Amino acid sequence: MTVESVAEFYRDTRFGQKLRAEGRDKGLEEGREMLLSALLLDRFGERPELSSLARRLAQLPDPFQAVHAVTTATMIDELQHAVPLR
Repeated sequence: MTVESVAEFYRDTRFGQKLRAEGRDKGLEEGREMLLSALLLDRFGERPELSSLARRLAQLPDPFQAVHAVTTATMIDELQHAVPLR
């Protein structure tokens, strides 16, 4: 039995679908975090807190809200206070 055959077996099961959904969701969140990091870097320059701020922004339920917050903020402090710590 190979890894590929086991993966193929579980692919269409409820468990397999759950794993795929979790992987997809994690990938989407990582992609949002990368995009927000790039926006923050472009907007505010190199800063030590950008990584954690991008991670917090990526966890907001509405990704458009996060992008809007970054593109309209005049100071990085506005974002740090607007996004709750998790």
